[in-house]
Amino acid sequence: MPIRRSYTEIKSDAKNRLRTNTPVNNFTHTSIANAFLDVIAAESQALYDAIDYIHKSLDPTLNFGKELDNIGYLVGVDRAEASIAIDDSDTNFYFYIDKSINATPAQLLNQVYPINTHFNIRERLVAEGYIDDATSPTKIILPKDLLISNTDGSKSYKTLRKTEITANKPNAFTGIIANIEGSISNIESNVLVKHNLSTFNTFQYLAKYILCTNNFPINTGIDGLNDRDYRYNLTLKTQNYVNNEVAIRQMALAVPGVRDILFERSKYGYGTYGIIVEGTSPLISDGIIDSVQQRLQAISGGDVVFVTKPEYKGVEISFQLTIDIGGDSTAAINTVRTQIINYIINRPIGGTIIWNEIISLIMSVPDVKDFFTDYYMIGDYDAYAKLNKNRIALRTINQRSYETEKFYTDKGLIKVCSKQV
Repeated sequence: MPIRRSYTEIKSDAKNRLRTNTPVNNFTHTSIANAFLDVIAAESQALYDAIDYIHKSLDPTLNFGKELDNIGYLVGVDRAEASIAIDDSDTNFYFYIDKSINATPAQLLNQVYPINTHFNIRERLVAEGYIDDATSPTKIILPKDLLISNTDGSKSYKTLRKTEITANKPNAFTGIIANIEGSISNIESNVLVKHNLSTFNTFQYLAKYILCTNNFPINTGIDGLNDRDYRYNLTLKTQNYVNNEVAIRQMALAVPGVRDILFERSKYGYGTYGIIVEGTSPLISDGIIDSVQQRLQAISGGDVVFVTKPEYKGVEISFQLTIDIGGDSTAAINTVRTQIINYIINRPIGGTIIWNEIISLIMSVPDVKDFFTDYYMIGDYDAYAKLNKNRIALRTINQRSYETEKFYTDKGLIKVCSKQV
């Protein structure tokens, strides 16, 4: 924006130029020269006012509310509205029969509703669409719009379509959507463990044997942008996207649940990009991967973009803590486990576990005098089966992951016990 000049500055400068470059020397209030100078200064002042107004109206840092929306319309950046958390993949949320009873659908029905004494209930289950046959059932059919939630009911979702539990497919996957929009409905892994099947009259005795869970976090719920966040988005806007790393990174990071991305240039030859997505949660869902792929497709131009998850390396460690006599063993164990888990899952893709930092975390916990490491292993973590495969025992030294790998651990992989001395 040009430097603003006042009416007095404009008129004084014009008078000096006239006096220097022309024979005009009468600048009294009633003179013709003064009248011309007054018009010039006043119109110049009005022009500065117009320029100032245009500048302010296009500056996101100086506008609010509807004015910000108008700027967004001009540059092609709409204000994001609140969205509902959703995962419509077939790898995340699922129902299954309680593994402790080790039963197929037919065996479960024989146990709960024996054919000799409860055939009428079986017929009702068929009529209501919950099983396929009263005599020889092969599947349990779960309707859509079932309510599912976490243990205290604060996170509530519903299923998007019906699904079936069979002997060959014991995990009945289905898509789910939150009942409340915004980030308040975002969840971590293994949170959605309750359902409302018990409210169905004919299903109430079967319901306690049907369990559910989600393999991956769901982080696609976002809050509507306030003026501050929207203003930040507008300042980052470029008028023309080009197919380069800056544009791809900016587009990918706009997807809810994405913390960072890693480029693999020319992964499958010239004109291809490999994008490895790191989530805001330790494990990333297929739904987020699909969202990133769709976003990047719009700006990929002639290049082909492949979007994948990191290769998760499961870290297993077992510690024996030595606790001061009279110290709180339970608190020390929980604190050590939590700090080690947080340290490991926050290593970036291609990051390093530094053993001295592990030692510092443990020894900083109150009441811990010393510790002993029983084992330290790293394997290939299967997020679907929740198993750490191909484990390798390691020495207690620094361990670095490859550029496409990310370390992962959880409470089941970090074992901590204690003794008091």
